[in-house]
Amino acid sequence: MKIAVIYEQVDGLVLEYTENEVNMIKQACPNDEVVFFKNYGEAQKAGFRADVMCTALLPRPKSEPNEVSFGEYLIWAGTVKWVHSCFAGVDKYVVVPELMNSDIILTSSSGIHAYQISDHVLAFILCWLRKFPQAFKAKEKHQYLRFPKADETTGKTIGIIGVGKIGSELAHKAHALHMHVLGYKRTPADVEGVDQMFFGDELDDMLEQCDFVACLLPKTDETYHILNAERFSHMKPEALFINCGRGSCVDTEALIEAIKNGVIAGAALDVFEEEPLSEDSPLWDIENVMLTAHYAGDSVYSMQRATQIFIDNMELYLKGQKLQNQIEK
Repeated sequence: MKIAVIYEQVDGLVLEYTENEVNMIKQACPNDEVVFFKNYGEAQKAGFRADVMCTALLPRPKSEPNEVSFGEYLIWAGTVKWVHSCFAGVDKYVVVPELMNSDIILTSSSGIHAYQISDHVLAFILCWLRKFPQAFKAKEKHQYLRFPKADETTGKTIGIIGVGKIGSELAHKAHALHMHVLGYKRTPADVEGVDQMFFGDELDDMLEQCDFVACLLPKTDETYHILNAERFSHMKPEALFINCGRGSCVDTEALIEAIKNGVIAGAALDVFEEEPLSEDSPLWDIENVMLTAHYAGDSVYSMQRATQIFIDNMELYLKGQKLQNQIEK
């Protein structure tokens, strides 16, 4: 079997193959022809028609005329039967007709971000409660200030919108900090670690109870602007809104107005409707907004975990069984 591993890094993404991941794949596939390529054009130039692809290069528009796109490689090869993405989200893949209109299996690395994104959400919460943004500003001015109204997590309520693998991990960690955990999913399901679940049209009922609202939703047609002016109006005036899901889930203008008008207390954002965030975005200058540059999912262990999913799936693939994180087409 011929396996192509694509590793080029673009757009500031940090998934990078190290010697550890290279050895993991080679040891797991000792009888297969495993070749590492920088991009799809390099694989085509080498005449390598893969049966299986493990890729850390997301499909993207061509940056130059001679570039070989992901879809073009699939057509040229004509042999690919399974594509594994080293990323959790597949929104860049499901718009590639050469993939979606074929029998090629697509799998993702969903779940590799559970530890670090849940950490990131809690870091936002702890910074907010312990007044770290104010302390950092005071340090810049050489001011020795105390903040007697610094708060704590004990007894606070967090609402998690989109309780999947990341949300479940967040729920367990929030419990360790003595928080009450609520969760929302579109369809009924029991989720371990969540004190109370809300479904369907019950989202507003959950929002009304939360001190912190964490959005962990993926980008889909159904989640577009699910957090809008109407939703923010159901939150507590002292609530902090956190988004470590996708920027498209939030109506940015509505969020800005909600903060400026005191509808909610503030926001902590790792993702945005347009990325990178423009220099003239009002979000930069709103005092009660914390920003990070879409790195909540980054970790030194991300590629190792994505590679392990690929290796585990290889065993299932050889047995003809359904793969982990297999995308329904």
